[in-house]
Amino acid sequence: MHSRRQTRSPSGEPRSKASENRKETTRWSSIIALMTLFVVFLYVVFVYDWYDTPQKMTGVVSPTDIIRFRTEHGDIRVVVRPDVAPKTVDHFIKLVQMGFYDGCGFYRAEKGFVLQGGAMTVDKQSKESPLPNLFFEYGMLNERGTIAMARSSDIDSANTEYFFNLADNSIPLGQNGEDPGYTAFGQVVVGLDLLEKFASLPTVNQGGLNILQDVIPVQIIQESRLQNQQ
Repeated sequence: MHSRRQTRSPSGEPRSKASENRKETTRWSSIIALMTLFVVFLYVVFVYDWYDTPQKMTGVVSPTDIIRFRTEHGDIRVVVRPDVAPKTVDHFIKLVQMGFYDGCGFYRAEKGFVLQGGAMTVDKQSKESPLPNLFFEYGMLNERGTIAMARSSDIDSANTEYFFNLADNSIPLGQNGEDPGYTAFGQVVVGLDLLEKFASLPTVNQGGLNILQDVIPVQIIQESRLQNQQ
């Protein structure tokens, strides 16, 4: 009776159930190792892209630091940065909580530069602030998508007027000699495209400023208040 010839693998070792199991285990180990490397790669890319500068957000954002600008065309959400510009953020939030901006809106549009709002009512009347002017403090860079306080040539005159940077204005609106620039205190996280559309609406030139023909009504409210209402 002839014995069955044992099948051999290309390496010359007899095939067995154990060797097949080892091969399967090795294959899955390789797949897991590759997946782990891929996850690590994505993590590194995310970290360097998101946290590449100190002024970008880190950690969990409190609803009290999320400000919503509600318009009939959609909402803009801004995350303010009390860790970077604490006095400015506190001042702005006080005005919001007091309802100072009720009945006001966006009124100045410099396409590709800034969109400004503040104490201008929808019928183009100016409201007087209940709070004293802010002493200047350094904040974030005036990069595209940030919100900053407007002021006159007096660096300690910021109060109610704010603007959104529609371009990287870190140089033209940043520190220049004795002029410290403008205090940026938050970042748009939703609705920058909407702000850019507003900046394209018809304007009239008044004293060198492009004023919107129609003020865009805006309701400004903290996200935490909206959550409490639900």
